This record gives sequence, C-alpha cells and structure tokens, in this order.
Amino acid sequence: MLKSNKNLIDNSTYLKLEPEQIEDIRKQELECQMALLKIIKIISAYKILRKKESIYKIKLKNLAKNIKKNIKEFKKTMPHPKEDDLDFVEERKTEVRLKEYGDIDEQLNAIKEKQLNAIKEKLKSIG
Repeated sequence: MLKSNKNLIDNSTYLKLEPEQIEDIRKQELECQMALLKIIKIISAYKILRKKESIYKIKLKNLAKNIKKNIKEFKKTMPHPKEDDLDFVEERKTEVRLKEYGDIDEQLNAIKEKQLNAIKEKLKSIG
C-alpha cells in the first residue's frame, strides 16, 4: 500500500547539518562514485584481456597444428635410405666393432701370456 504524502511528512525526521558537514558528505559520495568507476574500468580491462587471451590461445593452437602438419610433409619429402645403404651402414658398424674387439682380444691374449709366464717361473723356482 502506498502511503500518502501527508503520512510521509509526518514520519520524516529532519537533521540539521552544517554546511561543512554537507560538503564532507558530498565529497565522500563523489569519492565512492570515483572508486566504483575505477572498479568498473578495471573489470572492463580484465574482460578485454580475457578475450585477447582466448584469441591468442586459439591462434597458438592453430599454429601448433600447422607446424605439426609441415613437419609431417617435410618428413615425407626427405629421401628415405635404400636397403643397400642400410646394408653398407651395418657392414661398416661390424667392421668398427671387429677392430675394437680385435684390439681387446689381442690385449687379453697378451695379459694371459704374461700371467702364464709368471706362473711358469714360480713353478720353476719351487720345483
């Protein structure tokens, strides 16, 4: 129910304020409005940044897909080794291994001969 103007006037309480107090109240009101405007400005800037972030994220995702696609295409254009080439590489690896192991075998045989000679000399000195 709406009250009549007469009832509103009867129930109203009036304050007597000094002009300095009125000025302080208006100043506080304006400061609150400025603070609200700053908050609105910050929220707007945040929304813009989020939109930009989403756009950059999508661009980055698409760029990664393109790079992956380009790498696959590049691999397809690269020459594939022939079986003859692979056989040559395997033969070369085997030769290198034989050389390495051959040197090791020779060293092992030399060590065994030294040990045998040392054992023979000990046996001669004992018996």
